[in-house]
Amino acid sequence: MQIVKNLKENTSHKLKGAGAYEWWHFDCIDEDNEYSFVAKFLTGNPFSNKYQANVKEHLNFPELKRPEMIDYTSLSFSLYLKGRIVYSINYDYERNYFKVESNNLEEKISLEKNFFIFKKMENTYFLNINLSSIDLDKKFKAEFTFTVKNENPCQDEILNNTTEEKHFWLPAATVCEVTGKFKFYINFKRMKTEFNGFGYFDHHWGDEALFINIQNLYWGRVVSNEYSVMYCYIDYFDKDKKPFKKLVIYKDGKVETDLDEFNFDTKSKMSFSSLNINKEIAISSKDIKLVCRNKTKLEDDYSIGRYLSDFDLELKGKNVLKNIQGISENLSLKKFKKDD
Repeated sequence: MQIVKNLKENTSHKLKGAGAYEWWHFDCIDEDNEYSFVAKFLTGNPFSNKYQANVKEHLNFPELKRPEMIDYTSLSFSLYLKGRIVYSINYDYERNYFKVESNNLEEKISLEKNFFIFKKMENTYFLNINLSSIDLDKKFKAEFTFTVKNENPCQDEILNNTTEEKHFWLPAATVCEVTGKFKFYINFKRMKTEFNGFGYFDHHWGDEALFINIQNLYWGRVVSNEYSVMYCYIDYFDKDKKPFKKLVIYKDGKVETDLDEFNFDTKSKMSFSSLNINKEIAISSKDIKLVCRNKTKLEDDYSIGRYLSDFDLELKGKNVLKNIQGISENLSLKKFKKDD
């Protein structure tokens, strides 16, 4: 995995490798710790069983047509109330519904009526979810504004196109204030809610299937008025390959600590889906101790575990975060790999 800091890369990429993928991730927790949501726009959906099966077939029999990522485009959106799912959809779209519109001022990614706009000069994101259905109780509309509060990533760093690395991660907006509103129907009764909270946005892409080399990806974030934290840890099927590590601590949106080396420990158990559930993650380095307790399971499917997590952060023996709610995920690629 290569971390990218140049916002010029915050655009759709032309990828041709077998199993190539790209996704854009938004999440937010409201200021009262009641509502939270996660939205993902995906093309070359790396969590699609069908796509991964077709990729493996092509890799085993190269004479077969390589599956194109545009044919595996999806929207994932989940809204939670105090850890319970109140609305969730994973919807696959035909290739003609995915559109990219880009100029010097903004980038717009659309899936039918759903879209987000990245305003480059303002460093702001506008997320619009518009899901319509014949069934009244399936309708959902939402509008959110992500105002970025963290320091801008370095604008001068150029992505090294000669690198052998095939997987890239741009944590473009790690500390955001989020405002918005949504409305949906429960038992044919319309529910409408204003939303204010803290959020996060990042962007992933790769020119080969995730399951080729990556075994597990652990990621989490917590955002608060003062201290905010983002971490990522990746281990590989090739045990001789050094794990990817990244821990960034922000104070008032400014980077206070940026580490590529630290101790990473998990306490886990197996779930009903046989996914390894990490009940607690502990990260430590000199004068730093971060604990992520995965308190409420939000999702537990074939390859993704998602949690509402309580974070503690200790700096030089001082508690600066205590039981502050954030979001974490564990991506397990073993099941995609096992039939090789």
